[in-house]
Amino acid sequence: MTTKVVPGNPARSDARQEPEELLLVGVVVRAHALKGELVVHPFNQASPVWKTGQRLSVLTPEPGLARSTHVITDTVKETPLSEVSLSVVRPIPDERFIVTFEGVNTRDGSEALVGRRLGVPLTSLPPAEDEAFYHHELKGLAVVTVEGLSLGVVVGVFPGPAQDLLEVAPPGEDAETFFIPFVDAIVKTVDRANGRVIVDPPEGLVP
Repeated sequence: MTTKVVPGNPARSDARQEPEELLLVGVVVRAHALKGELVVHPFNQASPVWKTGQRLSVLTPEPGLARSTHVITDTVKETPLSEVSLSVVRPIPDERFIVTFEGVNTRDGSEALVGRRLGVPLTSLPPAEDEAFYHHELKGLAVVTVEGLSLGVVVGVFPGPAQDLLEVAPPGEDAETFFIPFVDAIVKTVDRANGRVIVDPPEGLVP
């Protein structure tokens, strides 16, 4: 059996320590050209992590994820395979980036990264601006109406063409999730202290 070495600096690891919590920020879709360029699908294109010099943790692939356009806001606790630093970040159509990593400058090097998930430690994220929120901060919050009616729990956040969408799982094992636009007219308050989102949905929005 042979083991491929992922390009980039080996991540620091200590079997005695619990892995750090990471925010998943994207996945490598394919190699591009011959000099180490890669096409990356970001889970949030507007995230501040997509900048030159940003260090990213390289994680194991997830089957089928490389070609997915599904937005993922999950956090994970995993020991990275390696760490890489962004040297080029260039937007392209389909809400993706062409990127290069320091030290990865060949086709073989970029091919070795295809399918890898990319993450950053939660502790490395800059504070969100006033009245702004990272997607992962909203997951798990209870959703209640201004009248106090419980609608469910936020299980996902998805950027839409006009506004972000909160995916809400209502109570009950067989209940289907539904979406609430994250706009001021509907989302009145994000109450971090009490773990809830207070909404005033128009008639017909909530099943």
